[in-house]
Amino acid sequence: MFTNKLKAKIREGQVAIGTWIYFTDLFAIEAMVQTGYEWWLIDTEHCPIGTEGLLRILSVATSSGTPSIVR
Repeated sequence: MFTNKLKAKIREGQVAIGTWIYFTDLFAIEAMVQTGYEWWLIDTEHCPIGTEGLLRILSVATSSGTPSIVR
């Protein structure tokens, strides 16, 4: 079963370091995987990220195990 590391940290009162994503460049997203962020918030409300871009970002996030929040 998949354990959501972000939810676990929140439950334990720990700090989880993350970032907002507002672009769809897959090379940049792949580089961000290497940074060690514990979560990503993908901003589709105020940024030009469409359905196709969102699916690509989520694909990379899922393969890296990084929890994603979509706004």
